Amino acid sequence: MLLFPAVLIFISVRVMGQESAHCVTGIIVSDTENKPLEYVEVLVSDMSGNARANVLTDEGGAFLTEAEGGTYIFSYRLLGETLRADTVNINGDIDLGIISLPMINKDIGEVTVTGKRAVITFDKDRLVYNVKNSPYANGFSAFDVIKYVPGTDPTKPEEISLIGKDGVIVLINGRKSNLTGRDLTNYLSNIPSDYLDRIEVVTNPSSEFSAAGNTGVLNIVLKNRMNLGFDGNVHVAYKQRHKASNEDGADLTFSNSWLMIDYGVGYWKGQRMHDVTNSYEYADYTKRIVNESWQKSDYVSQNLEANIFINDKMNVFANESTSLLDTECS
Repeated sequence: MLLFPAVLIFISVRVMGQESAHCVTGIIVSDTENKPLEYVEVLVSDMSGNARANVLTDEGGAFLTEAEGGTYIFSYRLLGETLRADTVNINGDIDLGIISLPMINKDIGEVTVTGKRAVITFDKDRLVYNVKNSPYANGFSAFDVIKYVPGTDPTKPEEISLIGKDGVIVLINGRKSNLTGRDLTNYLSNIPSDYLDRIEVVTNPSSEFSAAGNTGVLNIVLKNRMNLGFDGNVHVAYKQRHKASNEDGADLTFSNSWLMIDYGVGYWKGQRMHDVTNSYEYADYTKRIVNESWQKSDYVSQNLEANIFINDKMNVFANESTSLLDTECS
């Protein structure tokens, strides 16, 4: 069986070393119909949970990736939903055989991954995630949807990261966003998913972006015509880890046939724990001291964006943002 058509090879991301790399293969099928599943994302993570590589299955459900010797977690995701995770010990080339994924009570089982209303397609140098055809077309934020796009790193849920890339350049309708960090995540958290047309993962960036080194490119394409008149939303999030944190935000949009103005404001407050390790070298031994450090943060940001639509294919875009961060370490 031919494992990979050429169109799929380029979206495989591998960041493991070349020395002593072993081939790992398998075929993924559904547990209900024993039918091969296309475009299942196979995510390879180390035992610390760090994503190391990912690849998509072909039309026969087959995949091929590489890994150095060791123990890894193989997670199988379809449209962003993890359906199964296995611990795999690799000490040579290995065939994992038939891997059955549970499709019971999964709405994604009713969604067409490819076909007339395809969720995932390819266009020259990019993977295209068609949000309007996905299970996340309504009721989510743009930041939520990004986490379900193949190639994005699910092990870093609070930021935008691409597997195998040192950084990511985010484009809005093909234009580089001047927002970064929490300003960017707040802005995307205030964009409803029904405003999105598609999200593109650029697998072969042009020379304009390649100068930035090992950096990925993510292009978020909004629908040119959204709800006319005023539209708004409010979101509130609460997280409990070692300490509680909360994130609140609101967004107000005005849109007519030629103009869209969007204003968003966000507030984040929380505490994060960091382990600080100090090493002291002596003649015959090394002493290490580990201290816990807490960082308290209050973060407020606001963003104003305007789009003037010249025609269905051209628009003028302007953006202005401000933020205020107050941190305290203990």
